[in-house]
Amino acid sequence: MRSFKRASDIKTGVIGYGGVFNMGKKHLEQMKKVGMNPTAVMEIDEERLKAAKLDFPETYNTLSAMLKNSSEKCF
Repeated sequence: MRSFKRASDIKTGVIGYGGVFNMGKKHLEQMKKVGMNPTAVMEIDEERLKAAKLDFPETYNTLSAMLKNSSEKCF
């Protein structure tokens, strides 16, 4: 198991960018507030995926693509 010296060393991603309540986006914003480095989002809804692309560098429309291509280790 890898240990981290700083919260900023932890790169994270979420599955789902939120629909009604924007939960995925809210979770990523909270991760940023505590110093983590959220970068990846997986979303199947095209409109939400477009919104995610404006905020985060890595976006995926399937879980398998995110797991295969993302450098994140915490989802």
